[in-house]
This record gives sequence, structure tokens and C-alpha cells, in this order.
Amino acid sequence: MSTLELTALIGIVLGGLCLLVFSMAHAGLVSPFYMAAAVALALLCFFIIIRRFLRLRSCGDLPVDLPPDEGGLSPLEWVLLVVSALFVLFILPFDLAPPIARDELIQHLTIPALYLRSGGAVEIPFMGHSYVPMNLNMLYLAGLSFGSEALPRLIHHGFGLLTAIGIYSYLRYRTTRVYCLLAALLFITTPVVMNLSTTAYVDLGAAFFATMALLALLRWRHSGSRWFYYSAILLGLALGTKYNMIVAFALLVPMAVFISLKRGSTQPGAVKAGFVYAAIAVVVFSPWLVRNLIWTGSPLYPLIGAFIGGSGTGVHTGGAVSPIEKRYLLYGESLLGILMVPLRIFWEGVDGSIRKFDGVLNPLLLLFIVFTFMRRLGRGNRYIWYLLIYSLLFFAMTFFTTDLVIRYILPVLPPLVIISVAGIRASVERGGASRYIALGGLLLYFVFSLFYLNGLHARYAPVRYLAGSQSRAEYLLQKLPDYETTAYANANIAKDSKVLFLFTGERTYYWEREYFYGGRLGKNLLAQVKRVGSAEELLADMRGQGFTHLFVMDRIFDRFAFDNFTASEQDLLRGFFGKNVRRLHSANGFSLYRLGASQEAR
Repeated sequence: MSTLELTALIGIVLGGLCLLVFSMAHAGLVSPFYMAAAVALALLCFFIIIRRFLRLRSCGDLPVDLPPDEGGLSPLEWVLLVVSALFVLFILPFDLAPPIARDELIQHLTIPALYLRSGGAVEIPFMGHSYVPMNLNMLYLAGLSFGSEALPRLIHHGFGLLTAIGIYSYLRYRTTRVYCLLAALLFITTPVVMNLSTTAYVDLGAAFFATMALLALLRWRHSGSRWFYYSAILLGLALGTKYNMIVAFALLVPMAVFISLKRGSTQPGAVKAGFVYAAIAVVVFSPWLVRNLIWTGSPLYPLIGAFIGGSGTGVHTGGAVSPIEKRYLLYGESLLGILMVPLRIFWEGVDGSIRKFDGVLNPLLLLFIVFTFMRRLGRGNRYIWYLLIYSLLFFAMTFFTTDLVIRYILPVLPPLVIISVAGIRASVERGGASRYIALGGLLLYFVFSLFYLNGLHARYAPVRYLAGSQSRAEYLLQKLPDYETTAYANANIAKDSKVLFLFTGERTYYWEREYFYGGRLGKNLLAQVKRVGSAEELLADMRGQGFTHLFVMDRIFDRFAFDNFTASEQDLLRGFFGKNVRRLHSANGFSLYRLGASQEAR
């Protein structure tokens, strides 16, 4: 058993734990006792797999095609390991601080927390993203059930480290150990990976499953059929982690057919292999498909709206304007600028800006990729073409179908890192100026990453919180503009209140009262105001839906009202807020209102 196979099996066990928790959550078994039992079962599987790996290693039963450097670590290898460990340690404080990242407060922690509060998985019709596949969120559910907010972030960070181990393990078949360690270090120090490692998102998990599916499929080219099944299972787990892994599915199924032909299969046999491969992946993905089919009538809801019937509310997953048109019309980019996006993404990325790809890569990575293709690739390097074609097609399919965000294309980063290491090695071994350029590029790469990590510490200052200089409340008040009003509501309004959210960004993880989204685009409010004839009717309509309070981001609400309502409708809203509601608290542009101005505060 190789380290690549060990990593694949660990991924499969983790995916199995995701699906086990999924089943338990939908059966209402979410107490710490049941979650601990599920985790214990996974730990037992880990023990069996690792014990077998160590036993085979001690017997010398390792693949014979590994480079002959299995002895003790060289000084350079120790340096790479120590640098890797230091980067991991510098990221850990973020994982131990309270959650503040946008999507973890909207979705990745909020939905597991709601499941725990409800005693199991329940349908949340007003929350469209509660219908997306959530393999990693099931692991977060287990972590939250133990009372730990740090565990979900540590789990997500762990998937990034597992991906680095997978890269290392695959390259052990291709190059010396020092370059394997270098590849792992390049991956974990890429700014987008470091940033994601501080959050309880799901992108590192999706990238891990998709990458291991790709690498296992490439390993099947020269090895036994078990790699075929590993790859199919891992692909199914990737699909169950994030919808955009459908892109990986669309690429790996034809690749399975192609590799089957390369292994000597007939055309019918290769097509059959592709069908079996796809079927296994879909079966592993199927729990989420079946659940959505039952709840909404569409197995791929909200990606595809309900076409059979059923409940649920859609989400805005697309639009009339394509991503390319948006760059041309909205961002004012030229045709040349749009064509340059595959290159610009390496140096123009900015966190928090969709226009700037909402993430940061490292421009030196592009230089290393260029190094790889400055020489003729021999037969032993054909795997590089597989990785390059996969990366280019994954990028293109994502670019033409959705807003280009770096974490949406994260599964191409591990293949690009592997390609980069081939270029670095070739340049170093070529000697002369190429050697010094490659080594200088590596130094700049890590300096760039170190400055980025320092910027994260300056921006979020988790060490101050961990050192006791700030309380939890003070930390959240400093980082989240809506937290002060949220904390006020949790402490002052009745426990049976129901709050309507209007343009607040839906960061609801810290809310302890029942709430309902008014919709990011304001369609519900627009229809409601046009339906009623007076402020009193609007109040009665809201109360008739069970709402007792409003939580509003004032600036966006005012802008929406000005842009979408007639003068008479704006007068109606002014009358409504002047006479029919009472402002209880306002801070940082977020206000809490109680419906019914004449009622005493509860």
C-alpha cells in the first residue's frame, strides 16, 4: 500500500462518515452520543487502514517503482517540512477564533446549527442554499454537536493538508522526495489555500475529493482496477460536497473511457467502463439527489428548479447576463482583457472582490508552469498533458458558466502545482541561469505568501482574542457590523419572536430567534407592498405571516425603495415605518424594528 492509496482510503472513510452523519441527521439522531458513535466508527476504520499500511511498510511491501530515496530525510527535506509546519502553525489561530467568514455564517455553519436546534435535518424552504449537497457540512454538524466551533474550521483546514499529502504521494511515483515535499509546500502556501484554511467553507474538501479522483484515475492507467473504483467513489464524494464538481464529473468520465482504451480495452469495453465509473459516482452522490427529489421534485435543486412539483424556494443561480457579458458590460473590460483572464487570475486576485476573482493566487506559479513547457516533454511526462488538459477544460467550463471566483476553480490548483514542480526540477537540473531563476522564483513565492499571511493576521488579529486581550463579544463586535444588533435581539426580544430579514446579508449563524429571509433581490417585499393598500394593511399582512420584528440594513433598504417603488408606495413605506413599527436598536447601519408601535417592549 502506497501513501497515495492510504490518502485515497482516508478520503473515502471521511466521505463515508459524511454520508453516515447525513443519514443520522435525517433520522433525527444528532445528539452528541450518536455523533460520537459515528466518529468512533470512522476512527476505527482509520486505525485499521493505517495499521495495515504500517505493517506492509515494515515488511517492505511497498511499490517498487518509487524513486530510491526512502532513507532518512536530507537537510533540505527537513527544511521543507519545518517551513510547512510553521505555515500550518501560523494559520491555526484563525481556526481557533470565533467564526466570522461570510459563507460560514450564511450557510456552512448555519445550516448544521439549525439542524441541531431542530433535533435533526429539516427542510428550510426559505433558504435556497439549504438544498445544495453538503457532505462537509455534515462533518461540521458533528463538530458543532460536541460544542466546538473550532472543529469545523480545523476539519476544513485538514482537507487542505490531505490534498497536499495527495500531491506529495502522487509525485512519489514521478520524482524525488524533495520535489514531492516542495509541491506540498507550494500548495499549502498558496494564498487562496491559506485563506480558505481559516474558514469552515467546503472548497478545500471539494478540491481534495476531486483531486484524489483525478490522481487515482491517472494511477489506474498503470495499476490495478482498485484505483478505478477509488476514483469513482471519490468523484461521487466530490459531487456531494459542492455542485460545481459536476464540472469534474463531466471531465473525468470521458477520461475514464480514454484511459480504459489506453489500457487495451475495446471501444465497447471502454464505454462500459465509463458507464460503470459514472454510475458509481452517481450512486455515492445519490443521497442528496433523493432528498432533494422528495423535498422539491428536482434532484438537482436549486441548480435545476422543481420540474415535477414539490416544495421549496429557488435561489438565484444564474442570470440573463453571462459571466463574459458581465465583464464587458458591468466591469468595462476590453476583449483583450477578457481573453487575458486565464493569466490575469494569477496576479490580479483580490479577496472580497468578484471582479478581481475573490481570492489570491501567486503570480510566481505562472512562471513555474512556463518553465515546464520550455523543454520537450518525454514519454515519462505524459501525465503532465493529462493534468494540463483537465485544468484548462475545468477553467473554461467554469469561466463560461458562472462568475469566476478562484475558489470555484480550486480543483485545478493541485494539477497546476504538480506541473509547476516539473518545471522547477527541469530548470534546476538544467543549471546555469535557469537554475538561479527557478531558485529566485521560489524564494519570491514564499516571501509573497508570507506577506499575504501577515496581512491576514493584521486584518483579523486572532492572536489578540486567543491571548485574552479581547472577549468573544468584543471580537465579534469588531469584525461583524451586524453583530451588535444581533446580540441585542438575542438578549431582549421574546424567544417566540419571528424576525423578517430585509437586505441584511443573511449572516444568521449567531441569531437565537426564529427568522425568515425576505429575499436578496427584494421580490417578496416588492410584491407585498404592491398587494396592500395602506400601511395598516402591510402591518396586518406581515403579522398574518407570523412576523413580530424586522431586521433591516437601512442603506440598502432605502436604495431599494427609491429604485423600485412609486412615489405613493414610498409614502406608504414611510407611513409604515413612522407609525406601525418601532425601532428597538440600531448600530452600524443595521436596525431592529418591532411590528406595532403601540405595543410595550417585551
